[in-house]
Amino acid sequence: MCFYVTAAIGEEHEQALRDLLPDGVGLGACENPWLCSLLGAERGVFEVFDISMGCSCPFFTCESEEPEYDDGGIPSHIVRRAKRKKWSEAKLQRAIGSADVRQARRRAGDFVGLRPDLRDTFASFVDTVGDIRLVVHCYSGATATERFRPSGTRTMTAADLRSGSPPIKLDELVTVRTKS
Repeated sequence: MCFYVTAAIGEEHEQALRDLLPDGVGLGACENPWLCSLLGAERGVFEVFDISMGCSCPFFTCESEEPEYDDGGIPSHIVRRAKRKKWSEAKLQRAIGSADVRQARRRAGDFVGLRPDLRDTFASFVDTVGDIRLVVHCYSGATATERFRPSGTRTMTAADLRSGSPPIKLDELVTVRTKS
């Protein structure tokens, strides 16, 4: 089970978003037709992911999030993913390190919802280019086919997103505009 941040923008603005992304953050086409339709087929729909892990787990935390650990103290979702994707030992260790950092941040209360640098990135995109639609989902199956029930919809300003208050919730469809 991994988090994925999905962003819908005008396809012609893909490079503008890529240029704003922090180091270590990738952008790839969303391969889930259902999710693309939900966010607006007329837009480019992209997954925002941690380059070393291939998912968005380091970018999102829930208030109640507490992962399960295996006997070796490694988050179980990482072990399952590593086995499924046949990761090398080095990649597994990087993923464990990222998970440890994410848990430390959550325990320290550094952020809830989207990570602050990504909130700032998306807000800057809205300020310079235009609207963006966001959703964060924790996939338990195949990312290309899984469907989920949105927990709600909300429109917020770039300033609200940047502040992180209120935080984006899991499965909430959020439209961010320069003005509400």
